Amino acid sequence: STCMQLVMSVTAFVRTVRVCRRLALCRISAPRLSPALCRGYAAAENPEEAEDDEAIRREYDEFREQFRQTRDRFLNEWKEKYRLEKDRKTAQAKEESRLVAELHEKALEKNTLYNERMAEERAEKKLREESEEIARREAALEVRLKKEQEIFDRRTQEVLNAIEQSKEFITLDNLDEKIKQVLESETDLNRLPFAVSKQ
Repeated sequence: STCMQLVMSVTAFVRTVRVCRRLALCRISAPRLSPALCRGYAAAENPEEAEDDEAIRREYDEFREQFRQTRDRFLNEWKEKYRLEKDRKTAQAKEESRLVAELHEKALEKNTLYNERMAEERAEKKLREESEEIARREAALEVRLKKEQEIFDRRTQEVLNAIEQSKEFITLDNLDEKIKQVLESETDLNRLPFAVSKQ
């Protein structure tokens, strides 16, 4: 409807311009002399021209009024469209900021959960490493104690063997007895397996 009114207004304006051109071609113009030189000249009033001028003026005023109304309508529509677009963009910006805030909150919650999970994993890893270190130290201590026990047992056995062998040692107490034993059991060294033969 607005476009139709605009077309009608333009059509009326074109018609008015055509009428004005037709009248300008048909009308006899006054001489282009100054009023001082043309005192005796007086333009004759033509009632038809006055009616045409009045009709043209009415059509021109009507065109101006229609043009002003159409312009105001277009301007109001543009302002309303601009306001709606601005409101839409403002609402969209608010919605985007709200979504960004929600995403930020969710990201913070996820980050907090991740940090808590990582802290638990670090604590478990530290506890596991400590238990492994304790087990390793206990194993090393057990190996060392086992080695020390083996050394102790070996030395104890060596001492017992030395004590057992010391019974055969010649001392002042058993010197006479040992001499008597040697005299009673003569040994031919030539018959021993390690003896050197004459050959």
